[in-house]
Amino acid sequence: MKPQGNAPMLKRLGWPSLLFFVSWLASKLLDSYFDLSILSTIWSALSTAADLLGEEIPTPLWQLCALALFAVIFFCLNVRHSHQLVKVLLEIQELKNPSMLKLSDNAHRVVMTIAGFIENNQYPSSEEILRHLSISKLAVESALDEIYGTSLIHQCRDTAGYYFWDLTADGRSYVLHPENLRRA
Repeated sequence: MKPQGNAPMLKRLGWPSLLFFVSWLASKLLDSYFDLSILSTIWSALSTAADLLGEEIPTPLWQLCALALFAVIFFCLNVRHSHQLVKVLLEIQELKNPSMLKLSDNAHRVVMTIAGFIENNQYPSSEEILRHLSISKLAVESALDEIYGTSLIHQCRDTAGYYFWDLTADGRSYVLHPENLRRA
């Protein structure tokens, strides 16, 4: 086995020196074929601009105060708008990732049962939910009241006068939320 004491240092020094050599070679080759005087013109313009920025310019005090006042006003407006922007971004995040409701166990079972019926292209009535879950009628009715109060379901009526329960958009997002799928 070879000792690798200086290998990392040679790599660190080798790449920059290789880059410098390739740049120098390219500039010499390009210099013989092209006129690169435009680069010297650009460099002299940048140097002149830097020299102008470095010179002292006498300014009246009222102009400095007006400039400072303008900067303070601009800063205050920016801070106010940034607070509004943060509020809007938080609202957007809340809309994208709404906090899920915490339903009771019976209410959760009823919502998932309704979703199961809808998955099989059936629309359940209260009696069908009661038969499917085999819990007391009072428990099913209180669970339906709880779910209906949170706008997860709504009651619909078909043309034959048959009442059934359907999921709202919030109900579908509740059912499809991974946390609620694991809860079953």
